[in-house]
Amino acid sequence: MHRMNLGLLSLMTGALSLASAACTVAVSSTESGDTLGTSTSAVAPSTQWGSIVAYGGRCLDVRDDDPGNANRVPIQIWDCTGREEQTWAVSMNGPITNIKVQKVMDAPFTTDHSTTWIFDWWGGDNQKWNMPSVEIHGKGDNCLDVPYGSDGSIVWMFQCWGGDNQKWFFDTSKTQVRTSDGRCLEYSEFRAGSPVLAGTCSPFNRNELWHMGSNGTFYVQNLTQANLCLDITNGSTANRTPLQLWDCNGTAAQSFFLKGPIVGTQSGKCLQLPQTSSDIVTLNGTEPELFTCDGGANQQWEDHWR
Repeated sequence: MHRMNLGLLSLMTGALSLASAACTVAVSSTESGDTLGTSTSAVAPSTQWGSIVAYGGRCLDVRDDDPGNANRVPIQIWDCTGREEQTWAVSMNGPITNIKVQKVMDAPFTTDHSTTWIFDWWGGDNQKWNMPSVEIHGKGDNCLDVPYGSDGSIVWMFQCWGGDNQKWFFDTSKTQVRTSDGRCLEYSEFRAGSPVLAGTCSPFNRNELWHMGSNGTFYVQNLTQANLCLDITNGSTANRTPLQLWDCNGTAAQSFFLKGPIVGTQSGKCLQLPQTSSDIVTLNGTEPELFTCDGGANQQWEDHWR
């Protein structure tokens, strides 16, 4: 069990107070707990559990020195071990849920440099997060790339360079993967070898519905529930390698992860690692904070689902 001497943050809610307080802050009385998975839970059914990796390679982690599974336990980064305190479900536009404690990431304050903790899900905007613009990384750490603005453009893998044609939004509620200009990732027909394209989104087009499978896969289904996976043709790492559908086989050619900012719904600010005048703080026990979004490397997070 790892521990950090991070100091005490004191709070006052009603008659409750914590000793050794440097300050007291009122907490909304509407923060009543709710069991995740009920009709009021916003965790998307297509969301997979996995790791959230910060700049520098450490994982988002619930500090585990409180065996009582209490609210307000700080969130930190720590060496990635795959343990449950580091296992999360990211709904892309809703709560970020920890599997160990079955609580969500909660931002009690909206000011720059304010940190986060875990809390029972109650549906407040301070518990909702989105990843509005992500890169989809694949084999060779290349990115899904749409080279043309026309309807039906090919989608291929290309060296990541940060362009808008490499930015995506995965709408887990509609199971659509959308480009920055609003087109949808789609396939022409349900068969192995079918090319993957970027086309006009339609609520009636099953060819646009993508699901998160195990080990970083995206898969599609036909009416008989057969599955095919998003696949890098021949597993190549060369620029301009097209995407296709293929039988799901668990290879690196079908394993992807998302990378981009995590933005608080209430604050509109980005989750980041603290930064000094010259360095990003990546030490074990560092607590991520909210800050005005600026596109910095310390505001980039990777979602690795498994």
